[in-house]
Amino acid sequence: MLFLWRNIPIPEPFIIALSAGGLLQVTIPAPLLPGSGAGLMAGILMACVGLATIAWGILAAGGNDLEKQTALVTTGPYTFSRNPMYLAWALISAGLALIFNALWLAVGTGGAIIYVNFVTIAAEERVLQQKFGDAYADYRQRVRRWL
Repeated sequence: MLFLWRNIPIPEPFIIALSAGGLLQVTIPAPLLPGSGAGLMAGILMACVGLATIAWGILAAGGNDLEKQTALVTTGPYTFSRNPMYLAWALISAGLALIFNALWLAVGTGGAIIYVNFVTIAAEERVLQQKFGDAYADYRQRVRRWL
């Protein structure tokens, strides 16, 4: 996962999905919804909620490096989701698909969510289980993967 500035995670699958989806949308335009502004407000709301979730997650991490998983963070948005940063990026990406009314951005977002869920998160959970043992097992019992 790339990091912007100090501790803002930028998951590569979403960057790839947005880049590929944007390129396809420019090359083969395909609307997501009928009408030009049908999902604009919903998209803006989703993207804003995603950005706010990222900020909340960084604050909850309290300076802990989210990439290196130096501490088990269970407060803030981590109370509701074991993966609020991925959830936030899914919201931002889906929001952009609605804002730009772009089918290919939506398709790419769906692909990124599937990849992150079955590959990225699964691998991270194995590492967290090894690193934090029973504390992580208990956390997994209490908090869902996404929401």
